[in-house]
Amino acid sequence: MIPIMLYCLAYVLGILWGLYTECMALFCLILCFLIMKQKWKVIVICIIVFILAGCYTRFKISMYDNKYNDGDIIINAKIISDVIEKENTNSYILKSDSNDKFIMYVDKEKELKYGMKIIVEGEYDLPDTSRNRGGYNYRRYLNSQNIYGSIYAEKIEITDLPSFDFIYSIRKSIENTFDKMLPREHVGILQGMIIGDTSYISDETIQNFRDSGISHLLAVSGSNVVYILVVCKFIFEKIFGRNISNVLTIAFIILFMLISGGSASVVRATIMATLTIVSEFFSRKPNVFASISFAALCTLVYNPLIIYDVGFALSFARNHGNCTF
Repeated sequence: MIPIMLYCLAYVLGILWGLYTECMALFCLILCFLIMKQKWKVIVICIIVFILAGCYTRFKISMYDNKYNDGDIIINAKIISDVIEKENTNSYILKSDSNDKFIMYVDKEKELKYGMKIIVEGEYDLPDTSRNRGGYNYRRYLNSQNIYGSIYAEKIEITDLPSFDFIYSIRKSIENTFDKMLPREHVGILQGMIIGDTSYISDETIQNFRDSGISHLLAVSGSNVVYILVVCKFIFEKIFGRNISNVLTIAFIILFMLISGGSASVVRATIMATLTIVSEFFSRKPNVFASISFAALCTLVYNPLIIYDVGFALSFARNHGNCTF
């Protein structure tokens, strides 16, 4: 087994140990296997990785659970999402000056825009955890998106108007182009497939896709990265040659990841595609299992609680089966 795969497995088990202490038994089984193989260097690294992952996970949990208390809150923040319309309220994603994210609920009469800087006063609500062991844990799901909790806004003061945002401007340009070409409902489906924005898709349409078993088509996935990779390499190699083509292709893949919102599957595919291109640049044959292990490590180091994201688990499981992006 490739060492990085073992390190990745040790890191995952370390995260699970940070969440559920009984996962130590699984790690002990791996150590027994390595001891029989007498891979002492790998054993030491795996133990270090396992302990660091467990401690890091517990630190992140403590931070998400204890940094903010239920009750009144006042923060300076920036709106980093378009409006998400609900039945009685609208919601936005906020990022505070300390880079902490929240969901903010406001009255429908309040009109806010992406990029506005505000001072919000309201009530902070720490999300519920699962009441039964193994049940759905809404708090950890939000934590997997780097969101601390919800703020029910009572007073909002706008301190600065939106400034130019390159990535956001590209997203809006794509949306406006689709709006001119297609009906609104079709635009929503196309946006969901290309840039991961499903806000314009009706609940009825989403349910129809679910009933048909093809709801995954409405989400951006690693397949989108493959399409961009193939098209960019074909076009750029004709114009600039191999080396410059590889650099430009990586840049376009990363740009697409940022435009699409950086879901777990897209991040995984972006990392794997980049490694494949880099290995081609050095005339090395890429190893799929090493690439997917490295992608998992990068994602989990950034946020170990993304392990609660079903999209993360399914993305890696599906890729393991197909050995593709």
